[in-house]
Amino acid sequence: MEPRKKRIALVADDNRMPELLDWAKFNRDLLAEYDVFTTTAAFNLLTQELQLTINKMSDQHKAENHRLVRLLPSENDVDFLVVFVDPTEMPVIDPDIKALLDNATFRNVPIAGNRRAADHMFPSCLALIE
Repeated sequence: MEPRKKRIALVADDNRMPELLDWAKFNRDLLAEYDVFTTTAAFNLLTQELQLTINKMSDQHKAENHRLVRLLPSENDVDFLVVFVDPTEMPVIDPDIKALLDNATFRNVPIAGNRRAADHMFPSCLALIE
């Protein structure tokens, strides 16, 4: 049986979506080696710009935080999380992003919260995960 591909989730606030897109375009060839997951908001943009197969989170629930939490239904489902949030909005962090970060932290998923961390951690931390 062939081992599953490593999974990476890409999430960004609206204000940081251009930065996430830029990072993803820069890392496009590496991302092609992984299963990529993203929010509904980023799905069309990333799919169109990267020309990659990207997995969109379920639209079963109307509230975005339910979709984000569903991104990490078990600790083995996502291996690395890139979340770009607007630092000027941190005191009032979006509840869906907070729920995602809490869930990833609880499940011991490595999190890159900015471009420099993402550049440093990807794909080196994924190589360490069996």
